[in-house]
Amino acid sequence: MRIQFLLFPFAVFLLFIVGGCSSNETTTKASSVAEIVNKPSKVGAYVVKKSGNTVLAVDSQPQDFSATGGVKEYYNAISFSNVKEKLEIGQRVRIEVDGPVMESYPAQANAGNIEILPTYKPDQANLTEAQVVKEAVKIAETKSDWFPAIRHVEYFEAEAIWKVGIMQNENKYDLEIQDKADNKKIR
Repeated sequence: MRIQFLLFPFAVFLLFIVGGCSSNETTTKASSVAEIVNKPSKVGAYVVKKSGNTVLAVDSQPQDFSATGGVKEYYNAISFSNVKEKLEIGQRVRIEVDGPVMESYPAQANAGNIEILPTYKPDQANLTEAQVVKEAVKIAETKSDWFPAIRHVEYFEAEAIWKVGIMQNENKYDLEIQDKADNKKIR
């Protein structure tokens, strides 16, 4: 990543996180169980790493800076410390920044208010989006030391599989995760 492109996307990300975005999705407080919905959404950021009171949240939607000479697919990422709520890898969340932000990649900040966004579960599926993303993150950790960005999560009913697109650093790949609650086989 080029350092000169970090400031603008980061500022846009902060406006998104602090200001929120308009959506018909219902959010819940982080201390409660996330609502399950049967329609997919790309709102918020995925929790892709956690350690103690720190979580790493990566935007679920990329930004395109190719028109100005930047990268075509850029995912904002912030490592939030001071997280008192119980968050799980795979959840989609909105986290407000509380205080100053260290401009690095990923950026670093204290967490303010946190909301867990509803998780997607098709009517015919056994697993939720959050469970699938958690499994995909586990696999991604074996492929690279770099944190993963979740490019897409799709359920295919006819095959009973989930397809998850991953981007780590500049490498892109797809995973297929079988939709079996008791036996999550990876292809």
